[in-house]
Amino acid sequence: MRGAKGWYYRCCYLLTPDDVRHRLNLLDEIIALLVVAKNQQKRYRTPHKR
Repeated sequence: MRGAKGWYYRCCYLLTPDDVRHRLNLLDEIIALLVVAKNQQKRYRTPHKR
């Protein structure tokens, strides 16, 4: 996801400022959802027995 954000920062001249802002906000929301999903998966994993 950081790569996508970097692309928008580097290529902002191709889109309007409102479009860049909107897309970066969407990426922030997606990243937040992925972090929550990752943390939920950690909670439900069973520990490995050695």
